[in-house]
Amino acid sequence: MPSFISHKYKLIFCHIPRTGGTSFYEAIKPYLDEVNIDLAQHTPLRRIKAGQMGDHWDEYLKVAIVRDEVERFYSLVANAERKRDFKPGDDYWWVSDDYLRDDEGNMLADEFIKFEELPESALAFFRSLDLPITEFPHLNKRDE
Repeated sequence: MPSFISHKYKLIFCHIPRTGGTSFYEAIKPYLDEVNIDLAQHTPLRRIKAGQMGDHWDEYLKVAIVRDEVERFYSLVANAERKRDFKPGDDYWWVSDDYLRDDEGNMLADEFIKFEELPESALAFFRSLDLPITEFPHLNKRDE
């Protein structure tokens, strides 16, 4: 369940596939209050805004991990081949912007963590929330 809403930290995390979202969630999970469990694993921000937040959208920090799109696509294909799970019409194959923008093209995310700078970028984000997280797991690593 890596996409989540934390009311304790006023935080919405949008998990874009193959960007380290599962690792991010596992690192922060011990510090979260009850998180919204009605979200799909890769819920776009526009769906969260429309279905979950009501008038409270602007009170929350919206964050996502972003990755070079070519590298992300390569990882998507390698992961699909490994799992034998190739479904071209699935939203799993969307470009990152499809997760981060509304229907008019407006950016909904407030902050971005760069995949290429993990784990340092995620640890710096956690420090900005005053979280004592000092390790960032590397889960779902693609086999080279």
